[in-house]
Amino acid sequence: MISGRLPQDVDSWPEGLLEHLASFEQGHLIADLPWFYFADPANAVLLGTIDPDSDPLFWHEEEFPYGVIVSQTCDLQEVGARRPRKPWIHCCPVYRADLPESGLSASLLGQVRKGEVEYLIEVPDVPAAGVWVADLRLLIPVEKSHLLGRQPIDGFPNERARRAVGERMAMLHSRPAFDGVFVELVQDPLMKRLRELAKQDIELYAQVVNEVYAMGVRADRLASMGLESIEIFLLCHNEPGEAARAFWESESEAWAQEALRSSECRLQELRVVLLQEMSAKDFLELQVVPLRGMTPHPLWHVD
Repeated sequence: MISGRLPQDVDSWPEGLLEHLASFEQGHLIADLPWFYFADPANAVLLGTIDPDSDPLFWHEEEFPYGVIVSQTCDLQEVGARRPRKPWIHCCPVYRADLPESGLSASLLGQVRKGEVEYLIEVPDVPAAGVWVADLRLLIPVEKSHLLGRQPIDGFPNERARRAVGERMAMLHSRPAFDGVFVELVQDPLMKRLRELAKQDIELYAQVVNEVYAMGVRADRLASMGLESIEIFLLCHNEPGEAARAFWESESEAWAQEALRSSECRLQELRVVLLQEMSAKDFLELQVVPLRGMTPHPLWHVD
């Protein structure tokens, strides 16, 4: 249906549009992003949506000052395509975060600026006063023709910073949804212990995480897993030292005891595996556990 409505060849696209798209990349900003979404105004979640007489397609009375392009650059530009097939890009809103109407507390904004809120990214180089964030909770489709007559705005200091937009979007949409029992018994307690250790004994914390690449889980199902069947791996670059191994063994024992006490399940002990000793097949079967400071993804931190 959509493909049948596309221009038949590059010459049928609006004049100059495809050439103009070459100046835009993922992570660039555009000014004045429209704000719309579908909703049931009679059963609204957002306060501004509550209007029994409103149309289900809800248009906000204002535009966002900026939008950040989250579509991949090659999908945006479609360089060399005989018949480009992607008429839209996707953008997320960018707005002032240091104003009361943003709804962000000073504490939360501090976390955003340190990269600790997964759905918000600080945009440091917006050509306007204040602290600005990209909000990845709302994806808005924009036809590429909307970019004609507009120029890209670089809100990030370099290409690497711009690429973080795409990396964060990919992480948000691909991260595993672990069973709540696993989160409660393993993930949350470990996060708490790591935060405490980072504050109380920075030297031991460094030993504990120094050789760790990531934690991984292997199970038939993640959202409704049977605890007895899951395998938990500590993936390391090199063999952990004595103090680090003692920490991980202690944590593993604590998880097992709590699983037995609360769920009457026998949780398998944590397995320490060196990356160079794991086959590619086994590695690809694992789901990385998102722990701040433990996975290689720059999103996660411990303070």
